[in-house]
Amino acid sequence: MIHSVVRTEHERENLIEALRQVELPMKVYYERIFPKATSPGYRYLFGVIYPLIGERMGISDITEIHELLKLKFNVVFEPLPHSSEFIVKIMSGTEWSVISIAEYIEKVSSWAEVEFPGLYIPSSDEV
Repeated sequence: MIHSVVRTEHERENLIEALRQVELPMKVYYERIFPKATSPGYRYLFGVIYPLIGERMGISDITEIHELLKLKFNVVFEPLPHSSEFIVKIMSGTEWSVISIAEYIEKVSSWAEVEFPGLYIPSSDEV
């Protein structure tokens, strides 16, 4: 059995091409990595903030934007017991509380407005 994680459009195209080479019949299973945005914070992040940032970055794949910004703003350094070393952990969105989603949104929005002068990100109340 082959397991593949697809995070970008390019990776999806490569997987589709690889599947074309597989002899039929076959079974294919698929599972979303990110659950459908169910909280207002997620809907605002994926529906408003990421598309605006993606427009400025020239990236249309929302998942790619999410992965890039998670690496930038959602990294946690956990100390190893009885050591001066740390484990670097990238927090999953599924581990966020409502408060941490709000903090993450604030970090991303503030960064974007500095990184892309003139970019206006409306508040969640405005959309």
